[in-house]
Amino acid sequence: MMRFARAIRWITLSFSTFFAASGAVAFNTLFLRDSVMSEMNDAQYEQMRESFYSALERLTAGETMRWGDAEGAHGTIMMVEDFEYSNYSCRVTRFENFLGSKTGAGELRFCKDANGDWKILSTPR
Repeated sequence: MMRFARAIRWITLSFSTFFAASGAVAFNTLFLRDSVMSEMNDAQYEQMRESFYSALERLTAGETMRWGDAEGAHGTIMMVEDFEYSNYSCRVTRFENFLGSKTGAGELRFCKDANGDWKILSTPR
């Protein structure tokens, strides 16, 4: 449950920071309750998070990055495309995460704010 609360806090902070100037969008985070991310220990969670930010900075559209190891939490992050949103530089990512018998996949959009930090974008473009 603590990891679930941490995940909610991370996503909420990402949203509130990015949308402070453009208006926040309501977001239901209950889907995280049974997610792979909720089962990760602190080290696995941090490795996943750092891998996402590294991928956002280094990969070009169409490239994929693997993170973790087969025995523990692991996954892939793919850069799908780049786009502009409200004068922000943004990227669409696809991911798959694995931990034991749990799997999770999805697509996230990130935008780089004025400070150079990547934030999750919840508003459709």
